[in-house]
Amino acid sequence: MLKRMGKNPFVLDTKKLTMGVDAVLDNEMRFGALKKRDADLYKKYSSELDAWVRERYSKYQRWAALGQEDISNGVPLTLLYGTETGTTEALAYRVAELARQRGYAVKVMECDEMDVSELPENKNLMVLCATTGEGTTPRTALHFTAQLQLAAKDNSNAHLLDGVQYGVFALGDSSYHHFCTAAKRIDDIFAQMGGQRTVAIGLGNDQDEDKYETAFEDWMPSYWKSVNAPEPVDDGSIPDSQFEVRELDSDEVVVAPYERIMPPQTIQLGLKKNDRLTPSDYERDIRHLRFELEDGQDLPYLLGDVLNIHPMNEAGRVSAFLQSYGLNPSEMVKITP
Repeated sequence: MLKRMGKNPFVLDTKKLTMGVDAVLDNEMRFGALKKRDADLYKKYSSELDAWVRERYSKYQRWAALGQEDISNGVPLTLLYGTETGTTEALAYRVAELARQRGYAVKVMECDEMDVSELPENKNLMVLCATTGEGTTPRTALHFTAQLQLAAKDNSNAHLLDGVQYGVFALGDSSYHHFCTAAKRIDDIFAQMGGQRTVAIGLGNDQDEDKYETAFEDWMPSYWKSVNAPEPVDDGSIPDSQFEVRELDSDEVVVAPYERIMPPQTIQLGLKKNDRLTPSDYERDIRHLRFELEDGQDLPYLLGDVLNIHPMNEAGRVSAFLQSYGLNPSEMVKITP
């Protein structure tokens, strides 16, 4: 299943677990709320999760020790992505599936999961990277980019990427002065350190008619042609499920009081103004939104800042969806990757 998703189950990103489950859960608001409300229940869940993580990691260690026979039949392709909101991550897994159909053995990683010293071991590289705000590197590529810049200053690394071929596709917005800067930086440093650029960097633009897709639809075929990729093979099979969904028995369910779940480092704001700036018949809905903090102060920001909005599902639409698919809203299920 992992292979069909574009993930390599036989290569570990780290040789040991570097932090406990508690350190991770501290950044999850829902678990933090549970810890305050019911410490014993939190301890039970965190202990179960810790055991599951360690068992899963041990299984991957065994796979790594057994080798990569099943996944190494195709040409290896390492696909790195830098994302801020998840758009580039989704594109990376989409590309991984396209590559798999052409016979590639694909390994998908966040940029920050790759150590620069290990780049020479990956002879076939593809990088998909967004730029957030005014030329800022996205959160999953910050460490990787810093490593690259440091390595580029060392003259001994001038040939570090000799024998490595690569292609870069950027996602950005040309309304900002530093358009696609994060990806351009990676592309330039790869070339500076001896990498072989197989195709010119693709520049996905949020201002294009189909946003980044406009440039991507041109860049992707050019990339396949530049590396002499095999034609895709469609065997007509249905892809493996990415998740297992199991209905829970009543004795497995613990009902807790409802609390709104918010992503880490987010706050609730009051929306005080929502005016459409473009005509109603214009294809793009561009708006002027004004937010206020709880104390009535305006929300401070700097030029190029990005505001992520996490929408809520309307209760009526949720009910309609459940009814359409014949689902019981009171049924409890467990979803496992």
